[in-house]
Amino acid sequence: MFAHETLRQTAELRFGAALADHHERIHIWAASYRDSGWPPHTPPYLLRGYLRLLAAARDMPRLVGFATDAARHDWMRGRTGGDALALAEIATVTDLLIRQPAPDLGALLLLTVARDDLEERGEHTPIGLPEVWAGLGRLDRAVALAHSITSPFLRAYALRGVIRASGPHHANIWYDEVITAATAVTRDIASASAHRPGGFGLDAVAELATAVATAGDHDRARRLSRAAEVTARTNSHTPTHDAVFKELTNAAVATGDHARAEQLARALEWPDERAKALITVASAVAAAGDRAHAIELARAAKADLDSSDPTMYAWDLASLLPPVAAAGEHAWYQELAEEAEAAAYDQKRDMDRADLLAVVASSAAAAGDHDRAIRLAKDAVAASHTIPYTGERADTLGKLARGMAAVASCDWYLELVTHAEAAAYAVTDHAQRVNLLAQLVAAVAATGDEDWFQEVVGQARTAAGKIPGEKDRADGLSDLAAAVAAAGDHDRAVELAAASETAVRGILGSYLRPGVLGKLAPAMAAAGDYDRAEQIARAIPNAGSRAQALAQVATGMTAAGARERAIELAREAEAAARRYPHPWPLCAVANAVVAIGDDGWCRELAGEAERGARALSDPRQRPGALATVATLVAAIGDCGHALALASEVEIDLDTVAADDYSRANVQATVVAAVAAAGDYVRAERLARGITRYAYQQGHALAAVVAAVAAAGDYVRAKRLAREITEPLSQVEALGKLAAVVAAYDPEQAASLIAQAETAASAIESTGQRAGALGELMARVADGNGAAVSIPLLAQVINSPGWSDALLAVGRVDPAALSPLCDLLLARTNRFLLKYQ
Repeated sequence: MFAHETLRQTAELRFGAALADHHERIHIWAASYRDSGWPPHTPPYLLRGYLRLLAAARDMPRLVGFATDAARHDWMRGRTGGDALALAEIATVTDLLIRQPAPDLGALLLLTVARDDLEERGEHTPIGLPEVWAGLGRLDRAVALAHSITSPFLRAYALRGVIRASGPHHANIWYDEVITAATAVTRDIASASAHRPGGFGLDAVAELATAVATAGDHDRARRLSRAAEVTARTNSHTPTHDAVFKELTNAAVATGDHARAEQLARALEWPDERAKALITVASAVAAAGDRAHAIELARAAKADLDSSDPTMYAWDLASLLPPVAAAGEHAWYQELAEEAEAAAYDQKRDMDRADLLAVVASSAAAAGDHDRAIRLAKDAVAASHTIPYTGERADTLGKLARGMAAVASCDWYLELVTHAEAAAYAVTDHAQRVNLLAQLVAAVAATGDEDWFQEVVGQARTAAGKIPGEKDRADGLSDLAAAVAAAGDHDRAVELAAASETAVRGILGSYLRPGVLGKLAPAMAAAGDYDRAEQIARAIPNAGSRAQALAQVATGMTAAGARERAIELAREAEAAARRYPHPWPLCAVANAVVAIGDDGWCRELAGEAERGARALSDPRQRPGALATVATLVAAIGDCGHALALASEVEIDLDTVAADDYSRANVQATVVAAVAAAGDYVRAERLARGITRYAYQQGHALAAVVAAVAAAGDYVRAKRLAREITEPLSQVEALGKLAAVVAAYDPEQAASLIAQAETAASAIESTGQRAGALGELMARVADGNGAAVSIPLLAQVINSPGWSDALLAVGRVDPAALSPLCDLLLARTNRFLLKYQ
């Protein structure tokens, strides 16, 4: 509210009672707009100022309510053009909550879901939409939208698009802000990728250099290019090497430095990619008037094509025609054109023949060889009638119509565009039809027929409205807006871009981080709310995950003494498990039945799971499935059969072709089964035999630690836990050991938990670190939450791995789950929440 904290405090001391009265009136006034659904005329003070007032007063209930209000987020997006302000607001309120002595975990969970919602909406924003808005002169909206995209890679792409579409940098008042943000995120991408082999991340730097060069900021483009080049030359023979140098070639061409562009193009390692880069340089050199050098470059490109993969030779050859024609080498042009034409007619597949004829015709048109272009285009249209797939035929004709724009004044061009339009209308998939019509907009515009143009745009708009998914609908409308803007219809493009944003808004609330419902259901059971635990579990669409969640809830009911209800729920879980094509859900149900204590039912389920594992059609899945069954059989108490199954799996792994990573995962499951069956020496030996993947070895040793500790050999369990060096599995092992030790030595358990927290700090991935800590706290939480650090739990909730904290929250603060549960149950009635 005030710029200076001292001034605020002085005012509160002098006018305290009056201020309190005014604040209450402001609260009532703000609530009136909230209750009205945040109408468009909502005062801008409620955008930023009111939240500053609440933050100064530490009015956490109102802060949380406003910061998690989805309708307010929609209004804020409409006012600012993006979600960056709402995300910053959520971060501020979250920080205030975490700093409190006793953080409100329920409020933190609601803020986390709101953050996920906005981040997901940002991820679903059409990546080209900021560029569309920039091209339409709405730079404020373009920048705000780009900043709403949370993925660094996607945000960098969007910011590059804004730079490209914004015109000369010296005339762009937003340029400094955009280039600063783009440079920062690109640097972060490159830094994060620096430790990975392959030079990943440099392509983002090179693409930024091209965008900057296009905007006329040549000095900055050269600096970016040289930095990327130096690093790329030290990482030769990597997957991204040629992509980086090809983009650097484009940047050099954009700055007009043709000599450097040639040098970069010749640095590409693959002949076909080097040829394409040289053709780009040749075209620029020819346009600059140096015909002799253009021909020299074109001949170098042709030599590379002759030594490259013959599969795409004819397609690449066609791209040589325009620069050779521009350089005035007519004899060689005729030779190349005839070779490309002959290759097109020689294609055996109708689809390939039509496509290549269209490519050669388009290249000939661009080269000014209109007679040849029209003749080949007519043959391409005729050949397209034999293409059996409507989408492929429409795509070929659409590309041909765009490529033949140089002959738009020819009467036959109208016939060509009509063919392409009819082919597009024959496509029944609405998203594909929108994409095809958007591509056709430029061709229709080239005819000069305004009525026809508006009709095609209208048909595309109608088809876009029928696309069922908001993300696909937003993408289609964005592509259409870009095409219409390029055709010069500014007003219609603005309307389409706004419609794309409206579709994106519809995504809010339709997403939930994968696996949340499956973790919330047992957490609600741990909190003692079995009714809602069942509701959450039943809302999971995937039958296997639903069976597992229902089984976990049943286990919680058994522990609480509700055995009859647990049996009923386990039967429901069993029915769901049988609808899943893999036996692991049956194993999860059987584990719940173990807790119930029905030995006969357990053995029945175990037998069915084993038969299901042996019946899997894919032999590569069989060892892992049998290993899971072996773990279950050991839990039932049939240790001899468990060990026999483990031995069988070991033999199968030697005969079934499996990648090393999958093999290591199965070996870790085998170790868990052998340890659960009581053969600790064999289990430890098998675990140490997993040498290629440190996490899998550590995970396997953690299973041995748990089994040995449960058997009472704490010294050995501690030794094994401390020998694990991989941090993720070390946290797991220490947590499992602490959970056992806590029953007789709370101080030692606390020491083990502290060691686990220290080990977790070495986990690089934020999400994995949060997940490891969340699982740690769930293992060690007692009924009073004495072993859990609430501030640390709050930090976990404020992370990508927040759902792993739910079970711990259910045990230490059961009431904190209620608001989240209410929110998600309401969503399950509106949306089919995927990936659960």
